[in-house]
This record gives sequence, structure tokens and C-alpha cells, in this order.
Amino acid sequence: VSTELPFISPNTGECSLHKNKPPEPYYDKEQEKALIDQFQFNKYLSDRTPLNRHNPDARHPTCKKRLYPSNMPAASVILVFYNEAASVILRTVYSILNRSPEHLIHEILLYDDDSDLVE
Repeated sequence: VSTELPFISPNTGECSLHKNKPPEPYYDKEQEKALIDQFQFNKYLSDRTPLNRHNPDARHPTCKKRLYPSNMPAASVILVFYNEAASVILRTVYSILNRSPEHLIHEILLYDDDSDLVE
């Protein structure tokens, strides 16, 4: 496990580790650990990661070459979640909007399955 502080570029939203970058003044290691224990992932970093960030295209090379019909029907995207961090849900919505052709998205529905998480 790395103890280096992740750095998020305010210009690009890219997240990386800079060995020579000093810790940010707002960094709180104890809060980060408590959130990791509660959510089982680094919510502290997730909450500080820009919503509209660039992610590389992770599709298999064959999928990148595939041609799709231009007349495909629009789709409804349904996100069902329970006690999920808001930063994760919002970044997911941004990714759907940024990576999908506009004419293929009919709607995005968020369904909270009776969460008891308060943020």
C-alpha cells in the first residue's frame, strides 16, 4: 500500500502520484482511513476527484474498431444503488454523458434502494 499522497490536477482532473509533491494542507490521513474502513474504498480521494475527469478508453482493441449502426434506438440507463458515495454516483453519470453519443441516451434513472447513508 502506497503512503504517498495522490495529486489531482486542477487543470485536467488527472490523478497521479508525484513523489516530490508535498502533501496538500487539507490532507487528513485519519479521516481517509476512517472512510476507507466505512466504504471499503478510498472515499476521501473519491470526494476530491473531479466529476468531469478524463478516463482512457479501456475497451479491447477489437471493440474500438467495431462499427455500429447509426440508427440504434436510444436507451434508458438505470443506476440502482444502496449506500453508495455521492461522488461515485455523480462521476458515473458524468461518464455516461461524456462517453455516450447524445442521441443514444433517452434518460438516466437513479434508483436509491432504500439507503440509510447520510452524506
